[in-house]
Formats: sequence, structure tokens, C-alpha cells
Amino acid sequence: MTDILNRRIEEIEVAIEATSGAHRESLMRELERVVAELEAQGGKASSSAQARLDAECEDRVEENFDNMPI
Repeated sequence: MTDILNRRIEEIEVAIEATSGAHRESLMRELERVVAELEAQGGKASSSAQARLDAECEDRVEENFDNMPI
């Protein structure tokens, strides 16, 4: 099962590179879900997938601070 999840992660990453906007956001949420499922089954996500999720998390946090009143 982890092999299937790893292949799906690779497919999602390729799709993310080829898209933008709302579809990219949808793919990022799917990537997050599949990585969580993989880790729940004792697997480890690729470093590229983990780096992509980490960067997305940082972007979300930064967006929250950008909209914070001073």
C-alpha cells in the first residue's frame, strides 16, 4: 500500500508543477492528505514532497501575518 501512496505523491507533485491557482491549492490539500495517510501506515514521504508541504505551511503562516493589523 505504501508503494501506491508513494506513486500517488509523485503524480500529485508533477501535477502541481504544471498548474496554478485554485487547482494547485486543491492538489496541495490532496498531497497533504496522501502524505498523512502514508505516514499513518508507517511510510515516509519523499524529501521533495515534505519540502513542498513545509513551504506551503510557511506561506500560509506568512499570509496570516501579512493580514494582521499593526
